Amino acid sequence: MRQAAAGDAGDWPTAAAIPDLASLMKSAADDHTRTLARRGLVRLVRVDAAGTDAGRLALLRAAMEQAGAADRKAILAAAGDLKDPAAFAWVAGYLADAEVQAEAELAALQIAEKLGQGSASVTAPVLKQIRESGATNSARRKAGDLLTALGSLP
Repeated sequence: MRQAAAGDAGDWPTAAAIPDLASLMKSAADDHTRTLARRGLVRLVRVDAAGTDAGRLALLRAAMEQAGAADRKAILAAAGDLKDPAAFAWVAGYLADAEVQAEAELAALQIAEKLGQGSASVTAPVLKQIRESGATNSARRKAGDLLTALGSLP
């Protein structure tokens, strides 16, 4: 019954189910229900236009605590939707994790682009790191482009 509820709530068309999914994600007795709740929560966080970036980040952090590799990738992808220096710092913390490095880089690039010039002092060091040792050519190229746009080259 809880599995069905978690699945149904995860397919909810609005963010109204987020509190229930957050609760299920933490309290469900079985892994499958927690996984369904976590995946639904991440999906709804992405469509929650009314939520603050700080609130959405807190939900993603909670989801990351018990997530496996596939879910960690989806959570980092969702974090890329945010425009928050704390979200940037959080995803940058996953750059050294080979299992999710590419997703962390993409999220960091997306957030850095949204933050723009006003956060260059925070984003430039991470962008330089991605430019030098990014997992993909496209990430390295995008990091270089962002650094140029920020006026932070070399």
